[in-house]
Amino acid sequence: MIKTMLNLGPGEGPVKKSDFGEVFNRKPAVVTYTKEERDSYLACCVGVAFLLWSLFLKCGLRLKELSHLEWKDIDWATHVIHIRLKWVKNGERLVEFRPKKHSIRDVAIPDDLFTLLQNHKETSKSHLVFPTRTGRINMRLWDACKRIAKRAGVDASKFMPKNFRSTYATNRLRNGYTLAELREQLGHREMHSVEHYADALKAEELVKSGRATAGWDR
Repeated sequence: MIKTMLNLGPGEGPVKKSDFGEVFNRKPAVVTYTKEERDSYLACCVGVAFLLWSLFLKCGLRLKELSHLEWKDIDWATHVIHIRLKWVKNGERLVEFRPKKHSIRDVAIPDDLFTLLQNHKETSKSHLVFPTRTGRINMRLWDACKRIAKRAGVDASKFMPKNFRSTYATNRLRNGYTLAELREQLGHREMHSVEHYADALKAEELVKSGRATAGWDR
């Protein structure tokens, strides 16, 4: 826009596209939790907190998708969570829940968490799956996450929403998900939004397959 306003031709002006090469070529950082970190964290989750954070970790949900989750969003026949545009009762008023970038989708629930959800529903008195003590939408889930991380003795600064999703994404790719399936489950429109997860595993796979070691004696 500035070049057009100043009537500058290609390569002219104080700022060139090449000045931003590093920015254009930068890939998103992929930070994940080790099995030891996951186990330590979940071991410090008391009561329904274990289900809450296991669901976050094993389903790749976004934070607001989790806080606004209602029992009606769970399909008990197909074992999926429906992420949809909806209105949610919060105290005496209704609030709109709009999926990020309209990422409407169905998220698969692992069998172990499905059983825990069934058990939790039997004792629940709210339309929300994880409400506050007063039955409202819990908007302070991340504060609770940080407290649990500190009790677990893990790096609390590492525990943030994108790292839960990164851990979910890389774990699912290791266990057979295709990029297309991962894109759908995470709620992204474009394939390039999930390709960096596969890139993060390439060097790891070279080591695990033995290809990084093989051939040096020839």
